[in-house]
Amino acid sequence: MGYKSVREMESFLLEGQRQALELTAEGIASLLSGRQDLFSGLVGVPEVVGLAYHPIPTELKESLPFDAPGTQWAELLGPLGDYTGSGSYECGIEFSPESFWVRHAVGISDEYFYALFDVVDDIVIYRDPDRLKLDHSDQVRLTLESPGQSPDRYLFLSRQKEGRMSMYSMEADWRTPVTGDALTIVAAEFKREKTGYTVRIRIPEDFIGKSTRLFFEVIDVDDQKSREIRTKINTSPVGSEHVGQVRLASPKLAELIRPLHLRAANITIWDKEYRVRAQLGSIFPEGYKPAPADTPDTALLDRVSTLTLKVMDWLLRIPATDDLESVAALNRLDEPLLQHSMREGKTVSELRRHGGAKVIAAAQPIWAEDKIIGSVLIKQSGNRVVTIKHATLSRFVILFLGVFLFLAIAIGVFATRLTYRVTRLQRET
Repeated sequence: MGYKSVREMESFLLEGQRQALELTAEGIASLLSGRQDLFSGLVGVPEVVGLAYHPIPTELKESLPFDAPGTQWAELLGPLGDYTGSGSYECGIEFSPESFWVRHAVGISDEYFYALFDVVDDIVIYRDPDRLKLDHSDQVRLTLESPGQSPDRYLFLSRQKEGRMSMYSMEADWRTPVTGDALTIVAAEFKREKTGYTVRIRIPEDFIGKSTRLFFEVIDVDDQKSREIRTKINTSPVGSEHVGQVRLASPKLAELIRPLHLRAANITIWDKEYRVRAQLGSIFPEGYKPAPADTPDTALLDRVSTLTLKVMDWLLRIPATDDLESVAALNRLDEPLLQHSMREGKTVSELRRHGGAKVIAAAQPIWAEDKIIGSVLIKQSGNRVVTIKHATLSRFVILFLGVFLFLAIAIGVFATRLTYRVTRLQRET
């Protein structure tokens, strides 16, 4: 009976959350209704696939001089985002801040795309000109992918402490260049710093294209003899094997949704060609935990209860923040939901399950002059509701065990006393 009540409570809460997301999606779609100018292909800019909270490169009113000091680059490109691991933006047990990590920012002008890397690296390894392969030194990799085409891979590396970097078009293994000739269309500069080095890259917009997806990857090599790659840090939220889903970004559209904020939720605006035009937030943002923060317990009973709950959490497998693969798996369900919403011309929502986690998604088409020009997609984690259910079940189990233990002790004491009295009566007779 108690378990059934908990399941009904979970369904009720998830249904309320689903209806709230539908209303939010309808509100955003109403805000964007009739704004065809925001979905024009002419307003799109090349998108850097990176941290979900900063999806748009900084817009520069005029070109940034390539020879300008690095401090000026950092000031104009805006706050540098911290990257400490492959895709997940969380510090794993292998992360060592004094050994290797990356701060990164990007910007765009009418002519160029700019990328700045501030790399903390305790051991900097330069290119060895005697080696034919190019995967044996600290370097920056760039991946470009146009719709319907295979990715293009480019490598930036340096042979000295300061100066221009060499750029090569690379094969898929990142070891062998397509040709032995260095490319000069992209300008890149390397500068040694006390804590590591900085890299500045300027790419002509014509080289990238209007519908190109891209991400960078910084490679760390520490051993001068073996020259094996020790660490890779990339700017793609789905890992180095994926370029990501973002193709075009509309800065004005992104500014409209930027004030919106839903905890543990991701808001994306899609055009009718199923290209992401703007996004905000993440289903599982960094530092998000579905369970409330623990408070220190001083009483003995409270400490025993807390310890017991932790054991039950482990036994019942209460869901924590999903890993990167879970998020990528859920993203594959986006386009079918959008197609359903645009085909029906109405709000469509669904509850998705992956492992022990639940994610609610709602899609709402955007109209302009009786035509659908795009769609709003909102995804939010239902982990907190699931956590509440598991916590309630844990307390039911603890209560049951407590009552069972009490009855067992009471029966044991009663049986012991009864046995003692019977034995005593036998002796007296």
